[in-house]
Amino acid sequence: MGFDTAEISEIRRDAEEWLEATGRVLPRISIPTDGGGQKESWGPPGDDIPCRIAPFSKVRSGSEGGSAGDRVDNREKHWITVPSGTVVTEVDRIEIDGAGTYEITAMPVRTFDQFVMRLEAKEAF
Repeated sequence: MGFDTAEISEIRRDAEEWLEATGRVLPRISIPTDGGGQKESWGPPGDDIPCRIAPFSKVRSGSEGGSAGDRVDNREKHWITVPSGTVVTEVDRIEIDGAGTYEITAMPVRTFDQFVMRLEAKEAF
């Protein structure tokens, strides 16, 4: 037994009440360089969105895939929870007031009956 559209909307509104932080999506922008390549940047920030951030786990290089290329990556993983309709992709970043800027490392497949969206993220360099 599923929820109807009105029930899903009500649950989504209720869920947003416990998203106590404020953040903004920073879309990735590719900027052409003089040498014909591209440089990546993020921004400008989108509108304020309610969100919540919580620690996930620590991953260290060599133990559970904590390396990025040949860099050691000791950044702590976090869950960032945002409203289900938030427009965000894995190449974007999320800036959270008082908590910093985070790069998204994984996101779920979106579904119609999703109440909130939980993103896996690490603090941006």
